[in-house]
Amino acid sequence: MAGKLDLTAQLAAQMQGRHWGPQAPEAYDKPTNIVVARNGIFRVVKTPIALFKKKLSDIPAASAIPGLEAMEEGPELLIPKIPGKYLAMVLTWYREIYQKDKTEASVLFFWNHDDVEIPAHYEPTQVQKNQGKVDGDPVKGLLVDGKLVVYCPQQKNSSGLSEFGDDGMVEWLRANMTGLLETHSHHTMNAFWSGTDNANENATQFYGVWGKILDKDPKFLFRWVAGDAKIDIDYNILFDMPETKITTVVTTEAPGQEPVVTTEVKTQPFAGPWPDVAPPEDWTGQHRKSYYAPKTTTYAGKYNGGTTGGAANKGTTQSTPSRGGQQYNDPYYGTYYDDETGYPYDYGNGRTGYGQAWAQGNQKTHGSEDEVKKNDVTAKKLSEESRAVVDIVLTELDEEKIAESEDMVKYLVGELINNGFDHIVADVVAEQSGYGHHF
Repeated sequence: MAGKLDLTAQLAAQMQGRHWGPQAPEAYDKPTNIVVARNGIFRVVKTPIALFKKKLSDIPAASAIPGLEAMEEGPELLIPKIPGKYLAMVLTWYREIYQKDKTEASVLFFWNHDDVEIPAHYEPTQVQKNQGKVDGDPVKGLLVDGKLVVYCPQQKNSSGLSEFGDDGMVEWLRANMTGLLETHSHHTMNAFWSGTDNANENATQFYGVWGKILDKDPKFLFRWVAGDAKIDIDYNILFDMPETKITTVVTTEAPGQEPVVTTEVKTQPFAGPWPDVAPPEDWTGQHRKSYYAPKTTTYAGKYNGGTTGGAANKGTTQSTPSRGGQQYNDPYYGTYYDDETGYPYDYGNGRTGYGQAWAQGNQKTHGSEDEVKKNDVTAKKLSEESRAVVDIVLTELDEEKIAESEDMVKYLVGELINNGFDHIVADVVAEQSGYGHHF
C-alpha cells in the first residue's frame, strides 16, 4: 500500500507544481499548479497563451500565512491582446452570412507559439489519392498576423447549429498550435451558452458568442475554460479595444468669487459604434447552408416533402423522394441536410441509405431549388402567424388529434429553423415551459 501511495505522489508531482503565494508566470513549471496564497488555494493551469487561475477554496484571514500575497481568480494573458479589429471583422462576417442564409457561423483563433509552417493544402481525399495526387485542395480561410492565426473553417451551418467537424485543418491547428479562442454566432438571438456549448466547449482556452448581431448594440459573451471552470469575462480582457474618452466641464460658483471652471477627462472601455471591417474574400466560400428536416410519425409524406409516406414505426423505411428516401431509424429525430451535396449528416443511424431518388437523379435530398425558395417564402409569411399556430397546437391538443398535431409542430419548427425564425420557437418554449430561451 505504501508503495502505491508513493507512486501516486510521484506521478502527481510530475503533473502538478506546488507553490506558495502568487508566482511569476515562468515559475509555474507544470501544466497544472496548486498555489497557496494569502486569501485561498488556487489551481493555475498554464498554456502558451495564458495562466488560468481558479480559486478552489478560501483561507480565512485569521488563518492566512504571514508574508504571502493575495491572488485573484481569472485569466492572465501571456501574449498580446487580440487586435480589436478582428472582433469587428468577425461581427461583419457573421452579419453577411446571416443576411445571405439566415444561419449561424464559426471563426477560430490560434496562437502559433512554435512558429510552425502552416500547410498550403488539405490532406488529399481518397479519391484524390487514387488519382495520384499528393496534395489535396488549397487551404482557404486562413488569416495570419504574426503568431496570431485566424481560421474560418469549412463549415455547415443552419440557423441553430454551426458544425466544422469535417474540416481536417481544424484538427491540424489544434495539434500544432495553441487554441486561443473559438467563436460562433447566435445571429438575431441573444448571446448565451447553450447546452451544446456547455457540452462541447471543454478545451483550456477562451470561447465567445456573438448575439443580436444586426442591432446597433450587439451582444458579446466570452468565457475561459480550464478543467471544471467555465467563467465569463468581459471582451476587453481578451481584445485590445480603443478607449472612449468622456470630457466633463464643471463650473463651481461661490459668493463673491469668480466661477471656477474645471475640465475632467475620463476613459471607459469601447462600446461601439461598431465599424464594418471586411473579412478575407475566401471566408464566404467556407460556409454552406444546411436545412433541418424534422421527421414525422403518421404524416411523413405530407409534411416531410415527399409524395409517399411510409409507416411510422421505428426502423421502417419512409419513402420521401424529394429528400432522397432516408431510412428513418427514429421517427422523432430530425436530420440536417447539406445544402451543396444534399447528404444528411450528424445522424448516426440515418446514413444507411440514400434512397432511390438520390441513386437515380443525384438530386439534392432536401428538395429542388424551387421547392426551397417556395418554402422560404412560406416560412417568411408565417412569422408571428406561425407563433400563434404553434401556440394553438401546443395548448389545445386532444387525444384523437395528438399524432397529427405532433407532426404539424415538427413541420412548423423545421420551417422556422430553416428560415431564421428561431426567436419564435424560443419564445413559445419559454412561455410553455418557463425555462427561458436555452433550448
